[in-house]
Amino acid sequence: MGYQVERIREHTWMIREESPLCPVYMYLLEGEKEAMLIDTGYGSGNLKGLAESLTKLPLRVWLTHAHFDHIGGCRQFPEVSLSREELPVWECNWKMTENLREEDGKNRLIPVDGSVSIDLGGRVIQSFLTPGHSAGCRCFLDPDYHMAFTGDVCCKGDVLLNLPYSSDVRTYQAALLVLRRELEKDPEITIWPGHHTYPLTVSIVDQFLGACAQLLENHAAGELAEGPLGMAPGYGQTVIVRGDRNCISGVKEKTSMTPLAFNPVFPAENQPQVLTRRNGKFLLRLAEKNAEKVEITIEDRTIGLQKAGGEIFEAELPFQEGIFYVQILVDGQEQLSPYLPIGYGYSRPYNYFDLEGPGTVFCALRNVPHGVVRSEVFFSSVTGEWERCMVYAPPGYEAHPEMQYPVLYLQHGHGENEIGWTAAGRANLILDNLLAEGKAVPFV
Repeated sequence: MGYQVERIREHTWMIREESPLCPVYMYLLEGEKEAMLIDTGYGSGNLKGLAESLTKLPLRVWLTHAHFDHIGGCRQFPEVSLSREELPVWECNWKMTENLREEDGKNRLIPVDGSVSIDLGGRVIQSFLTPGHSAGCRCFLDPDYHMAFTGDVCCKGDVLLNLPYSSDVRTYQAALLVLRRELEKDPEITIWPGHHTYPLTVSIVDQFLGACAQLLENHAAGELAEGPLGMAPGYGQTVIVRGDRNCISGVKEKTSMTPLAFNPVFPAENQPQVLTRRNGKFLLRLAEKNAEKVEITIEDRTIGLQKAGGEIFEAELPFQEGIFYVQILVDGQEQLSPYLPIGYGYSRPYNYFDLEGPGTVFCALRNVPHGVVRSEVFFSSVTGEWERCMVYAPPGYEAHPEMQYPVLYLQHGHGENEIGWTAAGRANLILDNLLAEGKAVPFV
């Protein structure tokens, strides 16, 4: 146990408290008239004296949440502000530290509702609720210094939702969307968490949003994995746990890929699952009878598949997410696989990989209102032929025929056709998600 101090910005310090369980970070922010301390750690030392050695200004204490590793030093301060939703969490956690007494909750705590502005004098900190890890988790945004202090809302490690007074995954997802919306207003923003690696970028929020989407849309299921506080489901570096007395469920990497198709293709007899995961990577497996050499070409890169026994050839893919056209070559001859998605590229039907991951949540099929994609035919006076186009109508279009909508025209690239934008391109799903998040107005 002990404290280490790091000056991370002008008038801004990170205080690291060591612990065999997990080091915890506190942050001291100084304005022109006041200073604020975010969290008090385990309380193993003279935190108040340390803070007063760094600033001579009057000091306010705020909590991101009321778990034992963030409230241990509260007894050293006369007043501590926290979300009202965290009062029962405090009652569950104060007994877990030797540094607090029952009366501390009554004498020191100042419950706060909703979003607030904290004026330190020339430095205004915005604070808002982000429930998930705990019911009243609170983030602090420092716009002038381009910093966000997120406590345990997201970090480069585990975020547990199986603790007393944790929220469910859907509530956590909604909180992350609020956080993401605030952070994206500032392209220079950095994230300073309560544990693990620091600082972080906005991409860490997208990682957890991706994990939430995987779970809520049934693309992943729970798996027990050892975490710092016991068994918890794991998903790469993201651990999301939703728990109650009878159930623990979470997110893990699936052992097979679920392509975006409403009539998914299942392998025929003696055919392997074409896309699986192994050691955290996508694995392509093809059954090619009597073949000597199997390769795939992706863009300008050729990858050879290795024989894995019998008729099976396999290779690990060099990328983890995204949409990629792929050409399959069996003994030098191009082959179209019926077991992979088929689009249209290079002026012919073409296979493609559709690999979902945290970075593809923006175009994922999610539980939001969906528009309609229509296939329309028309006679073109330009080509002198019948042509086809795909038309996207936003949710609610049919219910409001009197409304006028902006129109966006998308032209496919050379060698592609009209299905590309809604098949491999997922333009309709991107629009559905943008509309659901309030980031776009309805248009055709």
